[in-house]
Amino acid sequence: MKYCRYHRMMISKVKPLHDKVVSTTSAVDNAEHKMATLDSKRKALEVRLKDLAKGFEDATIDKNDQEEKTIKMDRMLNTAANLRQVILHFA
Repeated sequence: MKYCRYHRMMISKVKPLHDKVVSTTSAVDNAEHKMATLDSKRKALEVRLKDLAKGFEDATIDKNDQEEKTIKMDRMLNTAANLRQVILHFA
């Protein structure tokens, strides 16, 4: 009799709790795996972002250098045009 009551209690009370623990443990494991995967992706994206920032900085420096060279070349062309005018004026 005691065994039957014990068995019924195990089936009705403990087994559902045990099943819930198993399913919760599985859900936690899945969540931890997803979190690890997302963390790995985040780190890869941070590295990529850092590389892009460095590339952008280098490109900006190159652009500024080219602008300076363009301005310098424009001044030289204007000077050459002025010299040409002076030469043609006195020729």
